[in-house]
Amino acid sequence: MTQPFMRWLLVCSVYNRGVSDAHTRLRGFLDQRMRISHIYQPVMLEVLLTHRGAASVREIAAAILAHDESQLDYYEEIVKKMPGKVLSSHGIVSREKDAYRLSDDVMSLSEDESADLIARCRAAVEKFIELTHRAQDGLGFCQI
Repeated sequence: MTQPFMRWLLVCSVYNRGVSDAHTRLRGFLDQRMRISHIYQPVMLEVLLTHRGAASVREIAAAILAHDESQLDYYEEIVKKMPGKVLSSHGIVSREKDAYRLSDDVMSLSEDESADLIARCRAAVEKFIELTHRAQDGLGFCQI
C-alpha cells in the first residue's frame, strides 16, 4: 500500500473510534491555527508524540536537523573537502563518485579489530569535545 493511502486509513480509523478533546485541540492547531515559517513546530510535535509525550531538547534538535537539507548539503561539502581528502591522502579511504570506501586492507579487519577502532574513533571525538569545551571556558587550548 502507498504511504498516502496508509495515512488515510489511519485517519479513518481515528475518526471511526471517536477522538479525544486533546486530539481535536491538537488537530485544530495543526490544521488551522499553526503558522509555519519553518518545520520547527510540526517536527517538535512529531518528536514529542512519538516519544510518548516527552523528549530532550537535543532529540528535538536532532530531528529538526535531520530535515534540514541545507545543513546536509553543507556537511556533504565538508566531507569531500576535509576528512575525505585527508583520509584519501593517507590511503585509508577512496572516493567512488558520491561515496567513500575503506581501503581493501581495512575492509579485511576482524570484528574485534573493527570494534576496537570504532571505540578509538569515539574516544577521539569525546576528547576533542572535552578539549573544545575546556578552551571555550578559558581553561586551556584546544590541542589534540
